Amino acid sequence: QGKLPAATDTALVVQAINGYLIGLLYEWLIDTNAYDLGKHAGAMIDLFLAGLMIKPPLQVLSGN
Repeated sequence: QGKLPAATDTALVVQAINGYLIGLLYEWLIDTNAYDLGKHAGAMIDLFLAGLMIKPPLQVLSGN
């Protein structure tokens, strides 16, 4: 359905997306000929989001 579970650790998701995007841009800026960012950016983001949908990070509830 394209929705994450209510128990998803959204703070961790935000950090992961931020790190992923910064990493992609950093690597591309080091060598802009490595790959066509404009052509592949959408697929790269789709790949990340697909993984997130398959196994989202869930909040750890403290029992104490």
